[in-house]
Amino acid sequence: DEEAVRDQFRKEISEARKEWEAICNSLMLDTEEDPVSKLRRDPSSRDLGRSLQLEYEAMMARLESLRSVKQAAMADMQASQGKIFEAFAALQGCSMEEASKADQMQQFIDVETNLTETHRDAFRSKAEEYEESVASRTKAVVSLLLDCQSMIQELEIVPPSEVRVGRCEDDAK
Repeated sequence: DEEAVRDQFRKEISEARKEWEAICNSLMLDTEEDPVSKLRRDPSSRDLGRSLQLEYEAMMARLESLRSVKQAAMADMQASQGKIFEAFAALQGCSMEEASKADQMQQFIDVETNLTETHRDAFRSKAEEYEESVASRTKAVVSLLLDCQSMIQELEIVPPSEVRVGRCEDDAK
């Protein structure tokens, strides 16, 4: 029974280590030291009599911390991704779903593999670029509409269904 408990601890430590390695890779934490290796080198842990439980606790404590960092990074990337897709859809006149499948957007699909600050900055920058394009295009369209409205008023163009006293039918054309 004691051997089964040890095996379970070893299995859970091994699974946690794999997750720890994956998160470290996505965050590009090349200098991150394995918490269990660090524990083994710590002289105070020898005094306590290193155990599988201590190794498990050390691994899980660091893993929880890295999970929080990963979640925050992913949330940041997903927020930027949403802005990118929304702006691209507005510029292309398509749905968000169609935008997310567009060839130009494929580089913004993965928000898990590379969570470095540099990559997040690139996402934020692209989101700002697309949002500025949407704002610029919106401003141009509004300006055109206002110009058209002014011209209609200036030329006194009257819709054909509107009857105005003192005007001939050619005025409506």
